[in-house]
Amino acid sequence: MKRLVKLALLLMVVSSLKAQTKLTLEECIRIGLDNNLAIKNTQYQMDLAESQLAQTRSRMLPNLGFGVGQSVNFGRSIDVNTNTFIDQLFYSNGMGFNLNAPLFNGFSMQNQAKQLSFNIKAGIKDVEGSRNLLRRNITTFYLQALANEELAKIAEEQMNTTRQQIDLAQKRVAAGVANEIVVYELKAQLANESFNAVNTRNNADMAKVSLFQQMNQPVDLSLNLDPNTMGALEKAPEKLRATDLYSTAQAALPEVQAANLRILGSEKAIEAAKGNFLPQLSLNASYSAFFSSTRTEPYFDQINATRNGSTGLSLNIPLFQGGLVRHQVSQAEINKHIAENRLAETQNQVRREIEEAVQNFNATLQQWTSAEDQVSAQSEAQRMQEKRFQAGTATTAEYILSRNNLLQAQGNLVSAKYRHLVWKMVVGFYERGAW
Repeated sequence: MKRLVKLALLLMVVSSLKAQTKLTLEECIRIGLDNNLAIKNTQYQMDLAESQLAQTRSRMLPNLGFGVGQSVNFGRSIDVNTNTFIDQLFYSNGMGFNLNAPLFNGFSMQNQAKQLSFNIKAGIKDVEGSRNLLRRNITTFYLQALANEELAKIAEEQMNTTRQQIDLAQKRVAAGVANEIVVYELKAQLANESFNAVNTRNNADMAKVSLFQQMNQPVDLSLNLDPNTMGALEKAPEKLRATDLYSTAQAALPEVQAANLRILGSEKAIEAAKGNFLPQLSLNASYSAFFSSTRTEPYFDQINATRNGSTGLSLNIPLFQGGLVRHQVSQAEINKHIAENRLAETQNQVRREIEEAVQNFNATLQQWTSAEDQVSAQSEAQRMQEKRFQAGTATTAEYILSRNNLLQAQGNLVSAKYRHLVWKMVVGFYERGAW
């Protein structure tokens, strides 16, 4: 039933993609999470661990069974009724209940169940961490695709402007106020810009391809991305410090929480191993009856007459086990040290990632501001050069240089802006512990 529901949801996603022409960031993340096979495999591992936990808990419950048997006897045998030898053919059957209940086992099974429970909780945090990583990757590729799309549009606008200048230059040549070389120089510039536009368009399409691959979805370049995503991603007002994020991230990140939970689980594993040093006490009980054809009473009268039961306690005191339990305890303690070391590694990794994120956040913020100033200055310079070029006081080379400088500045602005927005979202993730 679950598989049918998942298949229906997947078909709905595919049909909705075919019906729409624009993909939002939220939709891309949702599709990526639904299609990610690694996350699904991790969830299956979680299901398996939960089954193992239920199996461990069931071992602490009593075992109750009912047995019945039928036999045919011939030759010399002992009559169970008179305890004398007989030599005849007879048949008999018996039935009964058997109960075995563990009363005390040094709390080994209880601690094993707690260990599995902690490991399951850690696994849940691992799934959260994997989902966050996928969200981060999809967000990065989505913003990169938006940036490349904006660069492609700038390249197209650059070509349109050059075409207008070519038309204007041809009119000026026809009027005898400009040299024909100007037209050829502008056409050469248009050819260069056309080549650049092809490259930027290919970069934009390849960014979409990478995005769809992250979503594990067939590529459809006809689908557009939603530039309104930028509306909620404004420039940060001030710089950040790594120390301001580290303490928050330590408590919020699922990777750190998972490492802590595994330490707790390893402690329960030590207690479970030490429990094997202690005696084990169990309760045994049985209740049975039998029938034999050597007796003349009716079947149910014999069953009623032979009813009997017993109960007792069984105590097992470990005296010497060849050092097996001691080695089990030692191995469990080593596993705890490994878990503690992995926690330290995770914390160090988080610290390094935060330091890198904050540094990139602050650097791209400065680059964004500088790029805005650069575009403003280059726009004014290009506007002045265009006036001079139209008036015939500036050469084509000077005009093209100013145009290229403006194009470079616009590209720097787009690149700095989107890089900063990526790192802003990464910093926000460390602040909240969730994407």
